[in-house]
Amino acid sequence: MPVSWIPYKYPSTYMVHARQLYKSLQLIISGWAENLKAERCIMLHSDDVL
Repeated sequence: MPVSWIPYKYPSTYMVHARQLYKSLQLIISGWAENLKAERCIMLHSDDVL
């Protein structure tokens, strides 16, 4: 079966997978942003100590 058929044949499962992918991407991006903030705070504190 061609891959292009899958979205048309199973639209509900396709949407669920897309939603899960979107959620995981959001989690990754938010976690990455939090890590960046934490690193910046650590850098600022180390500068204050020095």
